[in-house]
Amino acid sequence: MAIIHNFSAKRIYIFKGRQLMRQGLCAAVVVGLALTVAGASAAVDSKSDETWIQCDGRPRPPDAGVIKAAHVLFFLPRMIWKNDSPAQRGAADQAHVAHGIEGVAACEAAMSDVRSRDWPLRRASQWVALTLHALTAGLQDPARLPAFADVVARYQAERAQAKWPDTVLWEADGWIDAMTAVAAMASGEKDGGSRLATLVARRPADFDLLRFVATAALLPDCDQPTRLALWMRLAAFDRSQRPIVNALQTAPSLPFLPSGEELVAELWRQLVPNLNLVEGAAEVDKYGQSGFGGRGFDSQSIDQGTGARVTYEGSVTSPEMVQEMALYRAAEMAEAAGAPRLRIKAFLPWKTIMTSHTFMNGAMIGGSSHIVSYKVAYDVTFVRDDADADSTIEVASLVTSLRQDFIPMLNRQR
Repeated sequence: MAIIHNFSAKRIYIFKGRQLMRQGLCAAVVVGLALTVAGASAAVDSKSDETWIQCDGRPRPPDAGVIKAAHVLFFLPRMIWKNDSPAQRGAADQAHVAHGIEGVAACEAAMSDVRSRDWPLRRASQWVALTLHALTAGLQDPARLPAFADVVARYQAERAQAKWPDTVLWEADGWIDAMTAVAAMASGEKDGGSRLATLVARRPADFDLLRFVATAALLPDCDQPTRLALWMRLAAFDRSQRPIVNALQTAPSLPFLPSGEELVAELWRQLVPNLNLVEGAAEVDKYGQSGFGGRGFDSQSIDQGTGARVTYEGSVTSPEMVQEMALYRAAEMAEAAGAPRLRIKAFLPWKTIMTSHTFMNGAMIGGSSHIVSYKVAYDVTFVRDDADADSTIEVASLVTSLRQDFIPMLNRQR
């Protein structure tokens, strides 16, 4: 009896574009809001797939004990039981994820289910989802913003006790820190905008986080210099954003800014697709290395040595971190060439889906499994002066982040 695994692959291209209440609010308001959410979540079925999907876009996972027993008894593939994560790596069902207070109720209910704690990596993404729902509820009604602060405090308390991988915390903390800064701005705190800028400085290679932060900077409470600086940086990643930068520089009253409702909807649309990537970060490869189906870095000089094309391919389930690795590598090459800045000429991400079929005696049996490999390509130009600083990215900040934060974080992961 011969069992043969046959792999085929198809490539799919992905193009990406790339008030807390005022001082003096009594604690009774916070308690009242918490009770309101608790009452709503009590009426939600915590064991329903619909509830889990309304929280973070994916159904309730299987019973952890049953899956583990099956793995031990029947030698099921390791991918079914890896890093305490259920095999639910599809994109979030955005159409059925709830908004605002309804999303809060769904997440509170789902996270009260024992299966949430049985699958700790899924729970990490649920925390990000709950924070997002609490933020959007607060932006829609400032009276609910104190409940957002309570959610963040509970996340921090569990974070101190949980043993989430550093790569998962790298993703979750980034999003929650960004949302906390947004809530600070909505509350009228003066340092909300500077907190957004500090986060971008700490995560200089993360395009998705930068786009979210720049969008949040359109809130009226963000100071104009910070707003402009964030959009200029976003335009350095994505030149199609340059018209917005020009408008921010020339429009004194900023009449083109989206309404509060439009802005909340846009922030929600940007973060929901990233919810399952928080969990996927647990399987990220080491810097410059890759697992099944990947080849790591492929770097070459272009334009007579004045630039480079950097590609990175890996089997990680977090394309956001693949993008970071590729840009970090481009910064290393620029540093080696003596260039203090780099300009992004082109960026192309795609994913390859490896499909495995199991054959017995020449006949295909059972279903098929899929392994996703992500690849990105950056074309960059080395810039040796500061004449065009507005459309370029500083190399020193990238390599400092790489060596002081990113690589140590990946090394702790192993």
